[in-house]
Amino acid sequence: MQVTFFSTKPRERIYFEESNSRHHINFLTEDLEESSVTKAAGSQAICISPDDVVNEAMIEKLSDLNISLVLIRSLDYHNVDFESARRYDITVKWLPGYSPHAIAEYTVALLLSLNRKIHISYERIKQGNFSIGNLEGFNLYGKTVGIIGLGRVGYAFGKVMKGFGCNLLASDLEMIEDFTQAGFKYVSLQDLLKESDIVSLHCPQTNSSEGLISEENLKLIK
Repeated sequence: MQVTFFSTKPRERIYFEESNSRHHINFLTEDLEESSVTKAAGSQAICISPDDVVNEAMIEKLSDLNISLVLIRSLDYHNVDFESARRYDITVKWLPGYSPHAIAEYTVALLLSLNRKIHISYERIKQGNFSIGNLEGFNLYGKTVGIIGLGRVGYAFGKVMKGFGCNLLASDLEMIEDFTQAGFKYVSLQDLLKESDIVSLHCPQTNSSEGLISEENLKLIK
């Protein structure tokens, strides 16, 4: 199969060139736009980044180029119009299982940076200011962490936080019994927001999740 990659980063090209033995790949550094989409002519598929937008107009152009497959180099798919893709018989694939532990660990890194104000102290030190004023954080041990969306990433994040000695709450559309045995307590979204010291979002951006953290819900948080 001939595949055109858009928004290709150098490290991505190295990886796919080393691992690919079956397909012909055309690597482009350009983003997927009206001015660049025609460069996919002759390909049966395109592979895009999370920042490339495939809306209805773009789906029409892909269909005109006889492209039948859109691959997203991401665990999310909010940047693709699935309804239009179905109408034009274009298949869309993404990576729901992509590196959940790496994402979970990065989430923990962000949490620790915010909590311990590492980003603020870093900027101070660059300016020669070694003051520790207003840099106080709090121990994660014993705190309640609320996880909205207990998929692969949310579960991996929760397991790391359990290692810190945190209590785990979870809110999701369905309850998985194995997760409750692993120490996750399922509660409603409202109860999660009320009881949690830390709230972490691990749900896809969809119509149902848009505005999840609203003004009304923010009032519930400690």
